[in-house]
Amino acid sequence: MKLFDRLTGRSALRAENSQLSEQVSQLAHKVEQVGRQARNMRGAIRAAGHFKAAEKHRLTESWDSTPVPINQQLQQELHTMVARSRGLAKNDPYYRRFLGLAKNNVIGHAGFRFAANVKTNGDKIDKRASQAIEKAWKRASKKGVLDYRGRHSLKQLCDLMLTSLLRDGEVLALKVRSRKIQPFGFAIQLLDPLLLQLNSDHAPGKIGHKITLGVEFNSDGRRVAYWLHSTDTTHDDYYTLQGRGYIRIPADRIIHEFLDEYIDQARGFPLGVAAASRHFKLDQYEDAELSGAAISASTMGIIERGEDDTGFNGENEPGYDDTDDEEDDEDFYMEVEGGTFQQLPHGAKLNTWDPQHPNQAFKDFVKAILRGIAAALGVSYFSLANDLEGINFSSGRLGALEDREVWKALQSWMIENLLQPIFEEWMGQALLMGAIRFNSGTPLNPADRWRYTESATFNGRRWAWVDPQKEINAHKEAVALKVASRSEVIRERGREPEEVWDEIQREEEELKKRGISPESADKALAKTKQPPAEKEPKTDEEEQEPPYDDS
Repeated sequence: MKLFDRLTGRSALRAENSQLSEQVSQLAHKVEQVGRQARNMRGAIRAAGHFKAAEKHRLTESWDSTPVPINQQLQQELHTMVARSRGLAKNDPYYRRFLGLAKNNVIGHAGFRFAANVKTNGDKIDKRASQAIEKAWKRASKKGVLDYRGRHSLKQLCDLMLTSLLRDGEVLALKVRSRKIQPFGFAIQLLDPLLLQLNSDHAPGKIGHKITLGVEFNSDGRRVAYWLHSTDTTHDDYYTLQGRGYIRIPADRIIHEFLDEYIDQARGFPLGVAAASRHFKLDQYEDAELSGAAISASTMGIIERGEDDTGFNGENEPGYDDTDDEEDDEDFYMEVEGGTFQQLPHGAKLNTWDPQHPNQAFKDFVKAILRGIAAALGVSYFSLANDLEGINFSSGRLGALEDREVWKALQSWMIENLLQPIFEEWMGQALLMGAIRFNSGTPLNPADRWRYTESATFNGRRWAWVDPQKEINAHKEAVALKVASRSEVIRERGREPEEVWDEIQREEEELKKRGISPESADKALAKTKQPPAEKEPKTDEEEQEPPYDDS
């Protein structure tokens, strides 16, 4: 038998099968070890603290897990976001409140204060040039001068630009330079940002340029032109692309600014997008509660037929024709007046109906939603909702200070990105037109343009505190201790030191000219000071708070 196996090769085959089975067993054992090590590694990672935001399971299926480039996302969603933001600005009371707060606190009733602060080559204030420029800018700020359409003052233009920034996410304007525009040869024309619509991988006649959301970029990623949707076929730079008409305008003629949140962001988006869904759903909820409350207040009850469903009069007598009463039975209702008793028809039953609207949780629920909206917009809840209930002095002061930091940040943004560029463009054209003159009538030298613009400042509005006496005393102590200067205090109040000192000097000179001694005027003012008002009794909540130093 063994001889037969050797001759047929069965012995070698059996040995090979046995060796193969042993190798398979060893491989299975190694795979099991690797699996065990992997499971141990995952457990170690969990124990060490992994990123929970990266977890993928049934409960996170609707959570985005693939990042999308910002410009690609804006191409798909920008118009929808702007449309919904504009809808909220027209119809939502809280969003309108936010826009109103922004205009009142960022721009204010008088707009931004301007000071030329022109310096001589010796770094001293050039009062003659400063006065000439400030006088010309004051004239340019009047209604219809800087606005190309001739309708708005500079303050009103600032209101519109701020609204466009917050509501649409960006500001778009055209710089118009022409000697036909009197007296300064310069104006700005505000444009609707939705005119920027074109997307193309190639710009006509420009190698390596691409157009993203209406903005043309060169190969270095710099903005070189803007493509505005237009039907003006007579324009020199009119093009027809993708079946629509566009005008190409060089970037140096366009003001396009927005709040950057991404490195390569081409366009801005509305500030309130994070709160837009809450705005919309809260508005629907309040409308539903209001409708429910109106129904609840208007309806007393429901009159129910008898169980036999034969009408309010019970069983009909033989031969009785009830066709005339059917409509009366179906349309029966009661008019109730105070101090009266009503009798129901036979077989009828009155069921009262009380929907309980608005429900008890309505107030707290609306507050919770508005707190989220306020957080997304960057303002305090009590400012947005106009709700001062339960606000004491300390918490109100803290919320107001945080709000003011937001407004000051927006003021700085507007000054740097809008007012300064507009002023510099205006200055260049006004100097060429000879529209800025000294008191003697001599025009300022256009060659000194940068000297006239480099020290110019704009100051936003500031806010008086509820206790101005404490504020003034705090400033006096800070100046006395040399931890603050008078100039710093003046700037905190929204003015320039030179402006205040010049005003004081003119005032004292005018008093002396009229035979009034400034010292006697100060003494008379001191005598008229009223005694301090009695302090109001503190509430229990305020008495529990630690003392707060307003300085």
